[in-house]
Amino acid sequence: MGNKGFGDRLADSYVESARDRPARGALPTDSVVASRSSAFTELATGKVVNDRTLWVDPARCRLWEHHNRDQALLDEVSCADLIDSFKAEGKQRLPAIVRRVKGDPDVDFEIIAGARRHWTVMWLRSHNYPNFEFLVTVLALTDEEAFRLADVENRARKDLSDLERARDYAKALTLFYGNKQADMATRLNLQTAWLSRLLDLAALPPEIIACFADPRELKVEHAKVLGPLLRQPLAARKLLAEARDLADAQAGSLAAGQPTIRPADIVRQLQRATLSRSVRPAAVIVDEWQSKSGRPMMRATRGQTRTTVVLPTRSGATRADLVAAFAELLDRLKVGEG
Repeated sequence: MGNKGFGDRLADSYVESARDRPARGALPTDSVVASRSSAFTELATGKVVNDRTLWVDPARCRLWEHHNRDQALLDEVSCADLIDSFKAEGKQRLPAIVRRVKGDPDVDFEIIAGARRHWTVMWLRSHNYPNFEFLVTVLALTDEEAFRLADVENRARKDLSDLERARDYAKALTLFYGNKQADMATRLNLQTAWLSRLLDLAALPPEIIACFADPRELKVEHAKVLGPLLRQPLAARKLLAEARDLADAQAGSLAAGQPTIRPADIVRQLQRATLSRSVRPAAVIVDEWQSKSGRPMMRATRGQTRTTVVLPTRSGATRADLVAAFAELLDRLKVGEG
C-alpha cells in the first residue's frame, strides 16, 4: 500500500495530513504535536465518533517488538506528568495507537505508540486506582506502516536521544526498506542528507561512544564531523587511538567523581588527533617453528584482530610436523577452550 493509502487511514484517527507536514527535512515536531493533539482532543471529547477508539484492559496489551521505548526508564519520575494528569482528569485523554494481535491467548493488542500512557495506567491500577482503563485507537498496520507511525510520535519526544533515534533508523533501514536510504527518506519525509547523518551516528564504533560520559550526549552534528574521518583509513586509525585514550580518561573521571570532558571538547580532540597524532603500531607477536633440518617450517604473526600463518616452501617438514606445530599454535591462541 502506498503513502496515500496509509495517510488516508491515519487521517481519520490522529496522524498529521500531508498538508501539515513540514517542508524541512529535520525532525518536524511542531506540526506533529499540533495536529495530533487536535485530532485526539476531538476524539476524547466526543466531537468525532470513531468506532476504532475504545477502552481496553491494559494487561491485555504488550509493546510492539520494534518499539524503541526503553521500559527500564519508565518509573514514577519519568511518568510523573502523566500520573498527575490522569488523576486530575479521572481518565486518559490521549489514545495510544495499537494493532490487534492474533494467536496469543494472553494478549489482544500490541502498542505502536503510547508506551508511557500504558505504563501509567498499569501503575495507577496497582496503586489504588483499579478501575482505570487504557484508551486506544486500533489500526490495521503493516510493520513498515507501524514504524512510520511510531516515527511521527517519536519526533515529538524530548526524552529520545539522537543516538537512540539513529539506531532505530538503522534497524528499520534493514528491516523495512531493503537498505535503500533514498526509499526510506521518501517514506519518512526526511531529507536524504539528514537521514545519512543519522545513520552515520548509528554506525559510530564503540571506541567513540565510550568517549562520552553519557551516550545520550552524542548528537547528529558529531557524526557529521566524525563520519567522514572514519571513512579515511589513516585518519580512522589515529582517531580511534585517541578515542581509546579519551575513553580511559573519562572512565577515570567518572570513577573519581570528577568533572568529565564536554562533548564539544571530545570532538575537537578527536579531530586534532587525525592531523597531528602518530599512529601507534599494533602489538604483534611472531611465533616460528623449525623443521628437524633447522629450517623455518611455520611462522604465525599474531595481531589484535587476526593471526596470519605462513608455511615456507622447502622447509623439509613432514605433514605430521606441520600438524603438530599448528596444534601448538591453537593451544597458544586458546582456540576451542570453553
